[in-house]
Order: sequence, then C-alpha cells, then structure tokens
Amino acid sequence: MANALKKINARVKHLQRLHPNTSRKTLQKQAGREYRAGKLGATSTVKRKRPAKKKTERRKAIKKIKSAHAVEGRAIKSLGSVAETTRHLKNQLENQMAWGLLAVSQAKTKTAKRKIKKMLAPLWKKLRML
Repeated sequence: MANALKKINARVKHLQRLHPNTSRKTLQKQAGREYRAGKLGATSTVKRKRPAKKKTERRKAIKKIKSAHAVEGRAIKSLGSVAETTRHLKNQLENQMAWGLLAVSQAKTKTAKRKIKKMLAPLWKKLRML
C-alpha cells in the first residue's frame, strides 16, 4: 500500500509540473486511475546501492600512505613500530584495569561491584585481543 501511494504521489508531482493550474485532487484521481490501469512503473526515486569496497582499493590507499612517507624521508619512523604501539596500548589498558579493580575492591555492595565489573569487561576483551 505504501509503495502504491509513493508511486501515485510521484506521478501527481509530475502532473503538477505539466498542468500547474489543475487542482491537486483532480491530479490525484488521475494518477490513481493510471496506477490501477498498470501504467505506472518504477519511480525515478530509486536509491542506488554503493558497491562494496574491494581489497585493491585498500591496498592502493596503503600504498599511497607509504609513498607519502617515503617522500618525507624518515618520517615513517616517527610513527613507531607495531610492537611499540601495541605495548603502549597494553600499558594504557592495564592502567585503566588497575583503576577499575581498585574501584571494585572499594565498592561496598555486591551490585555496585557487578556494575563496575560489567564496565571492565570490554577492557578485558581489548586486552586479550592485543
């Protein structure tokens, strides 16, 4: 039903541009007759789907970044190695976990402890993934 109304209203808008002095009600009736007669096809307001990104596009992007760093000389070393970045992230997560565990030990009720542990669960997961 909703699709039919969309088609009819799209046709009404088109007819209004063709016949600006005709009342909307008359144009709606005309568009409804055309729809029932099967003369209205697909509307022009069909949204096109974007194709999925391919690996080649990702590789090109990475290649671009590397070439940009190569132009800058030794700039890529300023970003640090993967191991160094991982170590830094682990240290940050461990620090957050330490504060969380401290909060758990200081919480007075069981429900408060559970809430804090629930907030810490994603941090544990991130730590395991690194």
